[in-house]
Amino acid sequence: MNYTQDEFNNKVLGIVSGHLNVMEVAADLRCQGDPQARRIEEEQMFSNNIIKALEDYDVTSGFFDNDDIEYMFDLASGAILKFP
Repeated sequence: MNYTQDEFNNKVLGIVSGHLNVMEVAADLRCQGDPQARRIEEEQMFSNNIIKALEDYDVTSGFFDNDDIEYMFDLASGAILKFP
């Protein structure tokens, strides 16, 4: 799929929103002393790295091809959706 800049930005914002939701859960678990908080935080470091790679990306630059973009979206979505 060839993304417009708005479509791309909306997908990145969706990933950011999911990431923040998971990190809120991790923060609650950390306050409760739950050891799972650390595991979730470590997994979310991965999502954060992908967000950093995509947050200011200009789709017209051609640096990433469509397969690269889709792969990064899939990786970030997987990390966000797999938490308990």
